[in-house]
Amino acid sequence: MRVLLRPIVIFSKKPMIEIQKITHSFERNVPEDKWKFLYEYARKSLDEDLKRFQAIDDKAAKFLTLVTVVFGVFSSITPWIFENWIPPSDAISWFLIVLVGLTFIVLVLSWSLLFRAIKLIKAPRMPLTDSLIQFFWEKEFPDIYFALTKTCKAALGENRKVIKRKGELIKNAYICIAISAWLVAADVSLIILSKLNS
Repeated sequence: MRVLLRPIVIFSKKPMIEIQKITHSFERNVPEDKWKFLYEYARKSLDEDLKRFQAIDDKAAKFLTLVTVVFGVFSSITPWIFENWIPPSDAISWFLIVLVGLTFIVLVLSWSLLFRAIKLIKAPRMPLTDSLIQFFWEKEFPDIYFALTKTCKAALGENRKVIKRKGELIKNAYICIAISAWLVAADVSLIILSKLNS
């Protein structure tokens, strides 16, 4: 027995006309929507970088507080060390004086790096000027979105340079903080060792 398959008609004429209307509407609106999407994407990228900028400043401020506390404690102990171990009488005393000096230098260096990291720098922002308002009156939406996207891109580039510079300063400060922590531990160990030997 032979079965004849007949094609099934999925769409009638009425839904086909609606699909054509939707397609035409979509084609008409895509250029504007595309530029709007690009602008929103660029703006979101800039906003995220500005948050990163703020997070770096916050981290630098916290590190600076820590280093300031350590520096204050170390500065109050240093005169006592110099009173008791100057002039140095043995190898441990000499080594302690050198380590204390080195600790002081590394703490000052980390302090300096952190101060440079939190230095006020003008963060790039989106402009709002009379010429921009005039531009809005004269141009169509795709042109406006594209111009704003280019402004976001330029601001993003500047912001990333600043973030990279601040990030390098904080990274170097962190290395100095870690070294100074080890030096402080070595200073304390030498003081204890010297007291045990005396």
